[in-house]
Amino acid sequence: GSPVTYECYNFSPSQAIQELGDLDLFIKFHIYCEELRHMALNSLSDAKEKENLRKRGLYPINNEPQEISEQSFDSVEEPWGEVIGQICIRDLRGFSMEHAGPIARDLIGRVMAVSNSNFPENMESCYLVNAPW
Repeated sequence: GSPVTYECYNFSPSQAIQELGDLDLFIKFHIYCEELRHMALNSLSDAKEKENLRKRGLYPINNEPQEISEQSFDSVEEPWGEVIGQICIRDLRGFSMEHAGPIARDLIGRVMAVSNSNFPENMESCYLVNAPW
């Protein structure tokens, strides 16, 4: 399966700005979290790929080298590579009109731009729960 993350928006954007001082610090924190998540997903993807290669007899067991011929790879019909993405649950409880204001729109736009531009493969699917609309 895929790892599941839970995000909630039970804060006021103006409170967040007061606590942090500016949006740039929040964006830096978001980038740090995305990079950490990306490393964890890469590690899970590598482990899954090794498991699949072991099943096919193409990965060393107990670190003992194995003879692998080109024909071994040609005979495999399944595609190569494993990319594990996260399933994100976003809880919108506490979401209010303030979250639709200019500060929040700027923050959300910047967060989405960073995530989509630099980490598009991280997200497998996203579910919104407790949406106020």
